[in-house]
Amino acid sequence: SLDNYGGVTSSGTYTFASGMDLGSVQRSRLTSTLQAITVNVNDWIDSRPANIDDWENFDGTESASADVYVEARETDDDPAGTPTWSDWKRLDAAEFYARAFQYRARLSASDAAYNIHISQLRVTAQQI
Repeated sequence: SLDNYGGVTSSGTYTFASGMDLGSVQRSRLTSTLQAITVNVNDWIDSRPANIDDWENFDGTESASADVYVEARETDDDPAGTPTWSDWKRLDAAEFYARAFQYRARLSASDAAYNIHISQLRVTAQQI
């Protein structure tokens, strides 16, 4: 089962491999973009009694209970040194006055039958 690859846990965190350094403290608008689907790892095609044309959803995710969102933290310091970072804050779109940022995605599922597959995960910055 490819949907179950790596196992399923109730929560997880993915920290972006790199952050963003604007070079100086400045005002910017950060926007997170993500695309994800929730899949039922216990939903086997062979176990469905109905005709495939009658299925509401091929992946069987009609009642999936899972969530994923992006968080950011910022600093006015040089991130290559020993910066002091703010607390993590949920990020959809927000304005900041800072020099550098770090990002992470928080994933959770209330049912161990579901797993989250992320196809796009990005944060963009626009100087304002």
